[in-house]
Amino acid sequence: MTAGAASRRARCVGSIQGGRPALPDSSDAGSPTDLSNRHREQARIRSHGVRFLLMLAGAVALVAAACGGSEDPGPTPAPNRSADEPSVPAAVPTAITVPLEAPAGLSNRIAYVTPGFEIFTVSPDGSNPVRVSPDPKGAREDTDLATPGDRYLWPLWFPAGDRLLFSRIQPPDRFGSVVALVSAAADGSEREPTVVYEDDPATNGIGGGAPHYTAFSPDGSGLAAIVGTEGGILLTVFDATRPGSRGVDLVTGAPLYFDWSRDSTTLVVHQGERLITFNNVVDGEPAGSELTAPTTFFAPALSPTADRTAVILDLPAGPELRLLGQHEGFVTETPAGALFAWSPDGGRLALLRQTNPGLPFGLFDELAVIEISADGDRSERILQFGRPMRSLWWAPDSQRLALALIDEDDPRRTRWEIVDVVAGGSVHIATMILSAESEFVQTFAGQYERSHNLWSPDSRYLVLTGSLEDPAASDTDTIVPGAAGAAEVWVVAIDGITPARSLGPGLVAFWSPR
Repeated sequence: MTAGAASRRARCVGSIQGGRPALPDSSDAGSPTDLSNRHREQARIRSHGVRFLLMLAGAVALVAAACGGSEDPGPTPAPNRSADEPSVPAAVPTAITVPLEAPAGLSNRIAYVTPGFEIFTVSPDGSNPVRVSPDPKGAREDTDLATPGDRYLWPLWFPAGDRLLFSRIQPPDRFGSVVALVSAAADGSEREPTVVYEDDPATNGIGGGAPHYTAFSPDGSGLAAIVGTEGGILLTVFDATRPGSRGVDLVTGAPLYFDWSRDSTTLVVHQGERLITFNNVVDGEPAGSELTAPTTFFAPALSPTADRTAVILDLPAGPELRLLGQHEGFVTETPAGALFAWSPDGGRLALLRQTNPGLPFGLFDELAVIEISADGDRSERILQFGRPMRSLWWAPDSQRLALALIDEDDPRRTRWEIVDVVAGGSVHIATMILSAESEFVQTFAGQYERSHNLWSPDSRYLVLTGSLEDPAASDTDTIVPGAAGAAEVWVVAIDGITPARSLGPGLVAFWSPR
């Protein structure tokens, strides 16, 4: 990539996450094999038709500024694969026979935002809905409860599953909207949320309709948040064990992404052209060390099981996915702008990369599943789906990936595919038009995949938000608009057979961690 191209892509990311637009009013069976350098280079220069992507580029730009016909053929091996590498068969769907249940307590719950910008949790079978945000209808002048017009957005589960963190937007005063990061008990027992952080007056968050981005450390002791300030977006970190403690500011400026270390003491931050490691971020004074060779990508990926970090570095020979720390070194060649994530068991890296330079930034045409053994050995397996991919989500059991693909006949439609990275094969489970908030999550999945759960804790379901294609319709292009014409929250089984269950209208939803 030329320096000019790298600069243009860096500016693209900065414009998406760094702007301050107005907030909203309303698998291969068998072992993977290494690809030779020749195969990698041949894969790199492949080109696919992208006639529909001009429309999609406009759609992506709109999200940034404001924030099937035929049966799917399934994934295919990349051209020029090794002769002894088997093709990827379609998975044989097996129906999930155990029904969804409403468990006791606060485990296995879904938090979602209603069309009226209220926060609820609900069991995955639709029972026992609980309001977490204050009821605006119950507001009185002599209390601190929510007033009509307050909006609540972007819930994040505490690691213990007992509380939710979310954004609150209050009606504008003479300085503009009052934006705050707040928390409340997930059982709905608190009448008024606890304020964690209040943004500078008249700031509009970090992106279209997103006031904050937040992520807890693995042990729940630390909370890192990207917030809006008069000087730009800021990464600050809090001691989550001490409610009301003052945050420690780390770095300002877009683009800005980060990930927590497995021991919850370190943040690795990708800010602009820098990669900065901050140690002692919760228990002491953060000390930063800087690496100045990163290239355009979203969040770095810290292994959940070892002291190593996956990043893309812009080296003289070109961009490479590399490990820093334990077993430091080369992993695979990849163009800048790739998206990657560790499996929860730390044994694999999933990488979405763009081998066709004609694709818009943020879309990918190749999935690489990279096995990394405990002693650092690497091997790579490549899958393609005949249509662009935009995001990936690891299942908690590390056995499957959920992929969001773009429908080539209608870029508004997102096709969800489940890839079995162990047994091989894939299953198409849903096609839908996502809500605007879900579109935002998929656009920045490189960061949200680190902190927010679409998967159920048992790895058998996904929670998705949008208008679902009607599987019973004779015309497969028919999209169900949802009750009251709004996007709905859907619980979708990974088998491709079990009927999806609607939990009612909603803007975005996330599953509890346990």
